[in-house]
Amino acid sequence: MTLEEYIKLPKDKMTPYNPANAQRLYAEYLSSMMRLTETPQFTIDKTFYKNMDKSKLWLVLGIPSESLNESKFKYDVLLKFDKITGSGADLLNGYTLTVFSNDPSFAFNNARAYKLNKLLAKPLEGKLGFLQTNTTGLVRNPNEDLYINKLVYYGYLILHREGLLSVSNFSKRATTALIENEIYSHIKSYDQKNDEKLKYKNIKPKPITPDKIAKDLAKTTKLIANTVNPIRSVSSTIKRVKTIGSIKRK
Repeated sequence: MTLEEYIKLPKDKMTPYNPANAQRLYAEYLSSMMRLTETPQFTIDKTFYKNMDKSKLWLVLGIPSESLNESKFKYDVLLKFDKITGSGADLLNGYTLTVFSNDPSFAFNNARAYKLNKLLAKPLEGKLGFLQTNTTGLVRNPNEDLYINKLVYYGYLILHREGLLSVSNFSKRATTALIENEIYSHIKSYDQKNDEKLKYKNIKPKPITPDKIAKDLAKTTKLIANTVNPIRSVSSTIKRVKTIGSIKRK
């Protein structure tokens, strides 16, 4: 998928496909955030990387949380561009796009669908939990549909506003990365970022014990079974209704 194709994805399952409306809406979100973050303490961090022959480009963002009033807390967002073989155009649309973010919406709404559609940046897949990339998406996105992630879309808007959809312009801002993994090493996992957020909220993180993992896995497995076998789910519901009815008659 290219960046041009990505920005044409629907905003969510409730919003009819209309990329122009999505761009306007997210542009308003970003403008609102930038007004809130225009002080030196609240800024969007932007770092650009390229490899030696510009066949790979990276944009790494640090975007402040809209719900947490804390200048130091920012979600990590990555847009990675790999040049399509044979593409000679000086545009990012001549590159395939893969992305990552450690914000909750990405982890629980987008991660699994993005992985299945080869949109999740593979080197960063391990920074999401097993349940997030393999099963948890079924909770909030049971059909595994592709939707825009707001923070990733901010990345596109920043590139668009700053005239960086051109590879040559992007490259002028970029630092040459000799070791690709060095870029990823600075990006925190979802769990690390979530623990950091809890600290800012003065909430003690719950310890992740083997028992908790087993319970979460059992809960998700049950959800998958009901999703895959809706008849079983319906029959279970009917059984519960009959039980309730018999109790009331007594």
